[in-house]
Amino acid sequence: MATLVPGEKARMYALGGLMRGGASRGGYIDGRVYVSIGGVDVGYIRDDAHVGTLINSLSITQQLDEVPDTATLRINAAVPPAGGEVVISIGSQNGRRLFAGYGLTRNQLYAADKPANIQADFSAVDYTWLLAFAKVTKQYRNVSGTAIIADLIATYGAANGFTTHAVQANLPALEITFTDEDVPNAITRLMRRLGGHWFVDYAKDVHAWIGEDATMAPPMALTPTHPSLADVRATVDQTQALTRCYVEHRGSSLLAGVAAGETILPVEAIDAFVVAPDVFLKVTLPGADGGAKHLTFTGMTPSAGGTLVGPGIAPTSAPIVSGVVSASGMEAGAHSYAYTFVTAAGETKPSAVATFDTAIPAPPTAPLLIQNAPRPEPPGTYGSNFTIGASFRFAVAYCYSAALDPAQDSPIGPPSASITAISNNDPLNPTNSAEIWVGVLMPAPAGVQWAVVYVSTNGGPFYRWTYAQNTSPGAAPYTATLSTRGAVNPMSGPTPPATANARQANLTAIAVGPTGTTARKIYRTKANQAPLLLVTTLANNTATTYGPDAAADATLGAAAPAGDTSGLKSPEGTINPGATAVIVASPSVFQATGGWAVVAEQAIRYTGVSATALTGVPASGYGAVVGPIQYNTAIRAAPLLTGVTVDEPIEAGAEIYAVVRVDDAAAQATLAARLGVATGIREEWIQDRRLSYGEAKARGQATLAVRPLDALSISYRCRDISTSVGKTITVNLPAPTNIVGTFRIQAVTITNFRPRPEQPPTFLVQASSTRFTFEDWLRIMRTKE
Repeated sequence: MATLVPGEKARMYALGGLMRGGASRGGYIDGRVYVSIGGVDVGYIRDDAHVGTLINSLSITQQLDEVPDTATLRINAAVPPAGGEVVISIGSQNGRRLFAGYGLTRNQLYAADKPANIQADFSAVDYTWLLAFAKVTKQYRNVSGTAIIADLIATYGAANGFTTHAVQANLPALEITFTDEDVPNAITRLMRRLGGHWFVDYAKDVHAWIGEDATMAPPMALTPTHPSLADVRATVDQTQALTRCYVEHRGSSLLAGVAAGETILPVEAIDAFVVAPDVFLKVTLPGADGGAKHLTFTGMTPSAGGTLVGPGIAPTSAPIVSGVVSASGMEAGAHSYAYTFVTAAGETKPSAVATFDTAIPAPPTAPLLIQNAPRPEPPGTYGSNFTIGASFRFAVAYCYSAALDPAQDSPIGPPSASITAISNNDPLNPTNSAEIWVGVLMPAPAGVQWAVVYVSTNGGPFYRWTYAQNTSPGAAPYTATLSTRGAVNPMSGPTPPATANARQANLTAIAVGPTGTTARKIYRTKANQAPLLLVTTLANNTATTYGPDAAADATLGAAAPAGDTSGLKSPEGTINPGATAVIVASPSVFQATGGWAVVAEQAIRYTGVSATALTGVPASGYGAVVGPIQYNTAIRAAPLLTGVTVDEPIEAGAEIYAVVRVDDAAAQATLAARLGVATGIREEWIQDRRLSYGEAKARGQATLAVRPLDALSISYRCRDISTSVGKTITVNLPAPTNIVGTFRIQAVTITNFRPRPEQPPTFLVQASSTRFTFEDWLRIMRTKE
């Protein structure tokens, strides 16, 4: 539909003929019509004696929205070429356009069967036809209707002179998809979704609006004083009344057959569904005669991802942890360490843990066992370099450093009794002292690497003397026997620390991962707690050490994974048909209360999850393992519709669509009262599987709005040249006519063009209290729109 060019204001004609001094007091516009085809003026004539348009042949029909306006006319004494641009204006050749488009159909004839009397009948369509040349395949998500139309015209119409100056600003945003649709149909569907209208005017400018088109002057109201109103007719139609509609919108496919009594449906995707009181499911059963059924549901569960079949992997060895004595660092208490392998796909399970206690126990409480034991061995064989006659005491400390770092020694335990070095009675070495034997008997707390013996000479300070390795850390008792023979000079060296709290830790023996490993993550527990939390990431697969770790518990990060998401290959294995459990590398992606999993083209029902597997799988029937599943096969959690009651089995492949029910409760009550029946529900089903829930609900509400209980339509004739399709006409015709209201002009036919300037043509108008005519509604239903 095209109509008048905006900006031209309607003015009243002098209906009683021209006044002698010019137009009547109400103003005057020349009512003569001017016609050109292909830029050539063909005017109009009243008879068949001259070249031009036969005035009685001229007729213009306007329709709302994408239906093109048409014009028919007969040219006398000439045959212009088909396809020429047809312009029909009033007042002058450059005056207000009543029509503009293309003469696409030409029928040549002879008047009175005489070849000399050549004539041509032309049928023309407006510019909307030209806009329909291109096909649109495009999707818009949350885009303003204004922007959508601007994009469509810029892409498909601007090259042919179309513009969008008269599109209403800030039309609502929506999601809409066009598939192989021509531009006029696409804009019509868009504006119907928004509850508005559109047309292309005779200057190729697109108008689109909700409510009223602010760019066009309204026609003169219909009142008893209207100067040209005639042949008014009104019709009230209740046959199309609608009080409830169901809008079937997007959905998904059922992944597996389900048994009667099932409460969960596995589907490909759940993004089309919304849990709401006005939404239910339509299940289209597979097969030519499968039929359909309706189900309710109360919830949805998205897929949490997938993993691999099999036990997954983890590093096989724990790290080695040694304390670093420091006044600051992690909180006092027991801490456990573990690490994982990291890949591009995810992460393995944690390794075994190594425990380290920052709360170092006090040094041994018992003195060492000391024995002064000269031996009668052959001369020159034995002895020590302790000074004969000097007095010595011994004490032991813990060392937490594998490298015997004295900074990681604990305070010493209670010193031994004093003992005096005696001669070895060696004739070859008379100054040699006899050996002193030191026996170490103590527990070995976790993390202790060495027993370190300190010695004091003649009551002086204690110095580090010698040490024995703890070959079994954590064992109790820890025993060692040391001799002064060959020992280091005890007269100088490190002295024992006053305090020793290993508040930091070094890690060694961090294994490198298999091929595909890109990093390792180190985890630690908080003091005296169990959960492993992230300390750091080694962003390589080469380093085997880390430290010192001085991180406070509050700075620890994410929890260690409960399963394996690394994608690294598990050991070989098979889940056999009929198995009631499926081992998986990472059970955490599955619902603890049960659900469905998809693996190797099988959909498997499970009722629970253990630390290593999906459990409660039926041995046979729906959801059973029906074929062997190899370890390292991908398995994923299926999206679920929950709270469903299945009363009979449904086979795999069924299509499930969401349906929104839209009610007009007031209209239902009114209709029931009128008819004297129990319910006034009159239903209709609408199907458009491209819509989202919000769009479907808006569609249902719009459908009810255009199907009221009382659809009032009127028709009339007038000569008001501001009359145009799409405009609103105000009617105030009191008794006895009794028509009052606002109507949308749906169709206009312009005829009875006159050769006199004071007589405009006749406009035959059809208007409706609803936005669409009955024909519009039928077109909507045919296209599922």
